[in-house]
Amino acid sequence: MAGCEASKCADPVAHPSNPACVSQPLCTPVCVSPGYHTATIGKYHVGANPRAHGFDLNIAGTTGGGPATYFSPYSNPALLDGPRGEYLTDRLTQEALAYLDTRAALVEKVPFFLYLAFFTVRMPYEGKVRLCPAIAAWLRIRRWPQALI
Repeated sequence: MAGCEASKCADPVAHPSNPACVSQPLCTPVCVSPGYHTATIGKYHVGANPRAHGFDLNIAGTTGGGPATYFSPYSNPALLDGPRGEYLTDRLTQEALAYLDTRAALVEKVPFFLYLAFFTVRMPYEGKVRLCPAIAAWLRIRRWPQALI
């Protein structure tokens, strides 16, 4: 979001005293000035409220790095729970597609910026049960038996 390399700049939420990170401008002001509609869907590490940073729409973005679970109910104040057992990555994908459909259906076209960041790089590592055997087999073939299982 800020173009700030993680190894050289700590998360401003976790380390607000780090001036190198706090002073980094986000990309949203660049998009807001020419009249873009901006949206963030998924994880958001830059503060508690993406709207305070210029985003017009926020879905699932909070200060938390990872979700409590990848299955609904999510316990995420910025995301309404879906049907029980709904998978978070699928839900965020559907939200992004719905956003794109909404933008495409507008009579008056307005440029937009969508920031989509899945939570799947964060713990807990939970996958769809029906996919786990195939993933485990793929990892064994590549001699990575313990990776993410």
